[in-house]
Amino acid sequence: MYCQSCGKENADGASFCNGCGKPLGGNVNNAAPLNTTEKKKLVDSKRNYYGLFAGIAALLSVFLPFVSANFLGAKVSRSIIDSGDAIIYIALAAIAIVFALLGKNIIIIISGFLLLIMLAIENSALANDPNGGTWDELAKALIQREIGFYLLLIGSVGLIVSGIVGIVVKRKEKKKLRG
Repeated sequence: MYCQSCGKENADGASFCNGCGKPLGGNVNNAAPLNTTEKKKLVDSKRNYYGLFAGIAALLSVFLPFVSANFLGAKVSRSIIDSGDAIIYIALAAIAIVFALLGKNIIIIISGFLLLIMLAIENSALANDPNGGTWDELAKALIQREIGFYLLLIGSVGLIVSGIVGIVVKRKEKKKLRG
């Protein structure tokens, strides 16, 4: 039998490990311990790489042009980093990236939904006049969404989907291990 603490092989019926001295009572496994490659695969399987890429996309979107307006040949563009909400977007994207590396899919999903909600709020703000009315059709036609908008949309949806897929995959792995 093998010690679960250090992996040393011990005689059947031994009470304590010959390698580390820890009690073997409930700490025994009759199968050989995982080698380094198997342990790395187990750790890597917990990471959510799609969530990582989606989080990076959401983070990059903060610094890219979000919207632009063309009027009489002059083009003005704004990115999220120009707004007061930038720190919230950066924090949510960073949280998604960290938890994607840790394989915490529910946090990835929550981050994606929060980013999507903020994107919807920003999008609705584009349609509303600061004076309380709505822009006329000409003003709406002048405002164009840029790469930052679409990258944030893709990143947010990607976080949600990758988190859901990650949960499903983990459940299938657990079910397979239980046999």
